[in-house]
Amino acid sequence: MLFSPAKGLLSAHVLFGIASLSNAQQYVGENITTSLPIVPGAEITYFNIKDTNNKNTTLINYMSLNSTAKRLDPAALKRAVIVVHGLNRDPNTYMSNMLSALAQVSGHPEVSTDSVAILAPYFTNGDDKGSGYPWLDGGKGSYTSALVWKGSQWASGANNQYPKTQTTVSSFAVLDQLTTYFDNKTLFPNINQIVVAGHSLGAQTVQRYCEVGDNLSTKTPVVYWVGNPNSYGWMSLDRPIDYSSCSTYDDWRDGLSSYTNTYGAAVVAAGRDAVLRNYNTKNIAYTRGTLDLGDDSSGCGPTTTGANRHERFFNFIRAFPPTSSCTIDYAAIGHDAGSMFASPGGQARLFLDNFDGSGSKAYDFGYPRLQAGDDPYPDPSQSSAIAPVSPGSFSGMTYQGCYSDPGSVLPLKAYSNNDNTIDTCTATCAGQGYKIAGLEFGVECWCGNSLGYKAQSTTDQACTMACAGNSSQICGNSYRLSVFSTSNITTDVKPSSPQQVGSYSLLGCYSEATSGRALSSKSTSQSNMTVESCATYCSGYSYFGVEYGAECYCGNTVACSSVSSLATNCTMTCGGNTTEYCGNAGYLNMYALPSNTGPSADLGINDFRINDFRINEFGVNNDFRIHDLSFHNDLSFHNAYSFYDDFRIDELRIHNDLRLYKLHDFNLRDNFKPRDLFGIHGDFGFHNNLRILSDHLGPRNDVRFHNHYRYYLLSHFFHYSSRMPGFQWYDVHFEE
Repeated sequence: MLFSPAKGLLSAHVLFGIASLSNAQQYVGENITTSLPIVPGAEITYFNIKDTNNKNTTLINYMSLNSTAKRLDPAALKRAVIVVHGLNRDPNTYMSNMLSALAQVSGHPEVSTDSVAILAPYFTNGDDKGSGYPWLDGGKGSYTSALVWKGSQWASGANNQYPKTQTTVSSFAVLDQLTTYFDNKTLFPNINQIVVAGHSLGAQTVQRYCEVGDNLSTKTPVVYWVGNPNSYGWMSLDRPIDYSSCSTYDDWRDGLSSYTNTYGAAVVAAGRDAVLRNYNTKNIAYTRGTLDLGDDSSGCGPTTTGANRHERFFNFIRAFPPTSSCTIDYAAIGHDAGSMFASPGGQARLFLDNFDGSGSKAYDFGYPRLQAGDDPYPDPSQSSAIAPVSPGSFSGMTYQGCYSDPGSVLPLKAYSNNDNTIDTCTATCAGQGYKIAGLEFGVECWCGNSLGYKAQSTTDQACTMACAGNSSQICGNSYRLSVFSTSNITTDVKPSSPQQVGSYSLLGCYSEATSGRALSSKSTSQSNMTVESCATYCSGYSYFGVEYGAECYCGNTVACSSVSSLATNCTMTCGGNTTEYCGNAGYLNMYALPSNTGPSADLGINDFRINDFRINEFGVNNDFRIHDLSFHNDLSFHNAYSFYDDFRIDELRIHNDLRLYKLHDFNLRDNFKPRDLFGIHGDFGFHNNLRILSDHLGPRNDVRFHNHYRYYLLSHFFHYSSRMPGFQWYDVHFEE
């Protein structure tokens, strides 16, 4: 069930995005001073966009003119195209390219600037101040009603940052209002189709808008044209490429985690399946430039779905097959918006499909097809069959597919030379007794009997490099292997660190000591090292650690300069068992006997968590400081823990009723001074031992000090006195 705040957010957007649109119109926004260039055939106009409080803001945009360079006649319009610019925020370029593509439509005299409206919104950011919109340095900055976003957050559906007092307008809500404006049959009685189009970052914007966009229930069919985006928003947690080194791989916009937008919050909160269902309600026209093999990624997220735009597209449609209402068009074009708009598929989807309202549309463009499932609206006169990549058998090996190779996923590099072919590579590997041959980067030949665990099957479209010795054959690509095998491919098991080895338990990854060794009692080194053999070698010692794949160390104490480290620093496999980790250069996977839950030396622990229990700056020889401490269920200390013999807890249990937040400077040697939640006037001295012997610490009479206590809570005096034995009064009170 959706949580009610999210429902409220959704309904709020629906309300201001639909119900109030009678007042949200083109030409009636504030006239903003801007230095945008003039585009022949269009004018700079100002669209009145409503915020969530139904207050006016202004979207600067270009609007096309008719054949006589006058404003469009609403009754004459049959189609509206909303085109979203790219990273450079150049709506003038996109308007010019779209007008050029429209002018190239032939054989359809009814399709013209008189019957097609083109609107290019301007999603400004801070780089546009003073040119895109007025700005005052040293004052309030942007002082008009012009909508301004931070950076490229407009591409993710985030809210605007200006006007400063109206920051509730999502860029996706803007697209809602533009779409619903053209769907107004009172204003535009004859519009039969609305297209929301984008290329490059504009296409990323449109594709993410399809994921979380509200169901507008328009009377007019809406098509979303997605051309050559650098990446796609994934609606599942898996990826076709290894993502272990990319902790942010699923953050919005690459995935659905860490979603902070107000727009779309409800559907994202409903789960990934709900987002996918929402996505599949959209009529999406994918257009792929087959020569667009580039990558403009600024983060690691897109690389977990493919090395470049081409591979990412095919992996995306393989993971999320297009519905029958979608189309996929191919064009032998690179990363060029103007050419993509004017391509046969571009003209059909942008201007021609359903022009007369009959529902007609062109079949998919671009045959032969390139991947199974890439022909959602097939041309019956063409074949959707996919030609085999490398037909036939080579030295008893057949083609198994294209695989990612983040680093030596086949163990033997047989050669690298300029006469590489499938025939010579497979013959070389078979001649050395290997079952698998992999060809990479046109010139390389690799052999093995199984693929490394990081290798993952990807689209065949990722392997497009011709073999250096035979241009009619394909030999992988950069970090991509064309794989051949005598049988089905097997993949190695991903290595891990055993959690338990005999009586020893894994402590984690620890750095070597800055001087000497972390464990210095005994050591050995052997090429066939395993975690188990090291445990046997160190039997009887409190600790053992494996390092650098082949080294084993034992000890009863740990050097104080050896500290806990990230698990990713201990990823070298053991020489005797490649499914286990044996530390790394300068790092050990450390194990301990049950009585040794951590190194016995003086150890500072940072960010120690048990559910909601967090201790920062915990030092035995220093102050005991607790930050952000809350106890939600039972916290029990069943053994004695003593520090300086001053503080002893024999059994402390807290049952759902005590929370302490932000306690600073808990000094066991001097006095107790929580400075945030509680103000203490006077000192609470620990002159001897503080003992909490048993039962409950809570708002009852189970705390035994020396006489009685009193506290001041919630700005009201509340006195509590009891004759508890041994509590001495020091005139202490608390306030919240």
